[in-house]
Amino acid sequence: EKEREIGEPQTPADLVEKGPRILDAFETAIVDKVHELKAPDEIADQADRLVDLADQQRQVLGELIAAAKGGNVAKVRQLASRNQTLNKETTLITRELGAKACAEG
Repeated sequence: EKEREIGEPQTPADLVEKGPRILDAFETAIVDKVHELKAPDEIADQADRLVDLADQQRQVLGELIAAAKGGNVAKVRQLASRNQTLNKETTLITRELGAKACAEG
C-alpha cells in the first residue's frame, strides 16, 4: 500500500527520487515483519523462504537505487528484472500460505 502511495518509478530519475522511500517502506512493511514470523513446523520451510526472498529483494532494491544514481541504465534493467522474478516467487508462496493481502501486492 505504501509503495502505491509513493508511486512506481517509471524512469531512472523516478527511481533515484522514490527509491529510498520505497526501500524504507519495504523494510518496514515486509522485511521486518517476515523476520518476526514464528511459523508452525508445517509451513516453516515456506516461511524461511519468504525471509530469504525478502532479504534478497531488499538487496536488489538497494542496488537498483545505486545503479539509477550512477546512471547505469543496463544495470537498472537487469535488477528490475531480478526484482520482478523475486516478486513472482514471493507471490506464489504467499498464495500457498493463504496470505491473500500479500499475494495481491
